[in-house]
Amino acid sequence: MGHQQLPLLSGPAQNTLIIQSPRRAAMVRDWPIPSIRDGYIRVRTVAVAVNPCDWKQANGLGSPGVLLGCDYAGIIEEVGRSMQTIIALGDVQIRMPDQSFEQAATLGVGIGTVALGLDRNLALA
Repeated sequence: MGHQQLPLLSGPAQNTLIIQSPRRAAMVRDWPIPSIRDGYIRVRTVAVAVNPCDWKQANGLGSPGVLLGCDYAGIIEEVGRSMQTIIALGDVQIRMPDQSFEQAATLGVGIGTVALGLDRNLALA
């Protein structure tokens, strides 16, 4: 599968999954997109994978108001002032193999699990 071409402009709001109360999360439409802060980038999220921290947060560890979805794939839309020399609009932060955004979103937890296992079991330092 090839990469999808997506417009770089977003509206003033987004869809998000947010913890509303212990053990209850809901999709909220029209959640405000925050202003970009210096030293940060804004990524237009195309796909989100379920990470263990997401379901643990949703299952009671998270507080109301916490946004879920820490493993994602998308396109850089906005760059904070101090980041402009190292990142450009439209860049892919970590190059994706020839796969969909949905597949790329799942790489984070898998790669982290492998790295942790190698470090703990083989003492690679």
